[in-house]
Amino acid sequence: MEDFLVGKDTALSKKVLNVAGIPLSLNDIQFTILKHNYDSNPLILYGLYQGIIGGPNIRKSAYSGKYVYADLIDNAVEFINSNRGAESKNSKVFRVSGMYQRNAAFFKDFQPDLTSHLLTYLEGEQRSELQTASNIEADINDWTVTDLYGSSRDLGGSFATSNAALVGAASGANPS
Repeated sequence: MEDFLVGKDTALSKKVLNVAGIPLSLNDIQFTILKHNYDSNPLILYGLYQGIIGGPNIRKSAYSGKYVYADLIDNAVEFINSNRGAESKNSKVFRVSGMYQRNAAFFKDFQPDLTSHLLTYLEGEQRSELQTASNIEADINDWTVTDLYGSSRDLGGSFATSNAALVGAASGANPS
């Protein structure tokens, strides 16, 4: 899955959309349109589902204008405080998802800006462990494809507790 999403000639970099005659890739939308129009706000990252366990969850309901900011914050809190988002390795190193390195464009001065962003949403003892760490390593990755049925994985993985909104849409049933 990593080869499918990361690199120069990937599914995310192919011009698969045409908007007003302009060919666009998903990377164009993320790194040009959204990044520019929302002042490089990293909360955007938590709304871009990529279908891998190592990324933010898909929401049970669609984003709407009135609640989008609060929903992005909810996704950020869930992701950052999960074992997919961040964890202390030892007193000097704090590990974070490789998603942050892949999206370094949202963090002008990577380590200090990422630290500040994480501290906004990090809870519990992980907060103090990040504050005392001297280095951040963006090496938490799980490229396993998620399922859309809300199953869970064994310890050491992720808990996918979100039923996909698409499941109900595909079957015509209302998701619970």
